[in-house]
Amino acid sequence: MYTTRSGDAIFVIDGHAQGQAPATHDDSLRAAIEAGELDMSVRDVAPGEGADPGISQERLIRTGLCLPDAEGRPAWSQTALEQMRREWGIRGITIVPPERPVDARVYHLYTPEGFAYLAACERLGVCNVHLFPGALRVAGEQAPYEVEDLERAASSFPGLNFIVEHGGLPWFEDFCWIATKELNVYAGLGQLMPFLLSKPRYFAEMLAELLFWLGPDRLIFGSDWDTWAPRALVEEFMRFELPPDLCAEYRIGLSLEVKRQILGENLAHLYRVKIPR
Repeated sequence: MYTTRSGDAIFVIDGHAQGQAPATHDDSLRAAIEAGELDMSVRDVAPGEGADPGISQERLIRTGLCLPDAEGRPAWSQTALEQMRREWGIRGITIVPPERPVDARVYHLYTPEGFAYLAACERLGVCNVHLFPGALRVAGEQAPYEVEDLERAASSFPGLNFIVEHGGLPWFEDFCWIATKELNVYAGLGQLMPFLLSKPRYFAEMLAELLFWLGPDRLIFGSDWDTWAPRALVEEFMRFELPPDLCAEYRIGLSLEVKRQILGENLAHLYRVKIPR
């Protein structure tokens, strides 16, 4: 819970600093999962690390992890998915980009293997699928997860929520058009939020586009931890105001309630995290 200088309590969940299910074995966390109270702190994921002052109350979500196989292709293992769901009660899966050069086309969701995996997610109740477009781990390699197949996946699996990290960058405009038609597509703000500190006008323009096309209930705060200090981003976002010309042009606003939605309430709804009152 983050408290503003005026005394407002803001519930924060960092959607980009995900705690992967295989990383921690703790009965208290298992009990929280079973009770529908699944959330965790930065210290649960990396004890002793990432400890900028006041960050201990920031919450993270816990997801499963779909890793690449030895050839760099997606390991669409339904067995591993079922095990993580059974043992950890995960409600989300993160599909990560490859560590080595690979033809990016094999990483598209719109493949028989990808669709079979998504069908298994829907069947098991692993309803939140986190994607990382433009996440290059190999210099010079075409980025996996271009957004061209996102529309087909989202329309084919209405029971899933697709959280597209980085706001779809570097395919921001295409992503916005897709998200207007597919209401189960969400924008993760990791890598966008840091522009608050370096290019605030650019951040304001992107946020205005997202608020116009998606609305405030489909935007998810993310810090890209531990690249950026989450608390600094939260504090700057709470001070931030949209320029009047953008508010007039897009017919939008950035009220305290909208900030609450973005910083924690939207993701809490997707993961059934109980917000303390």
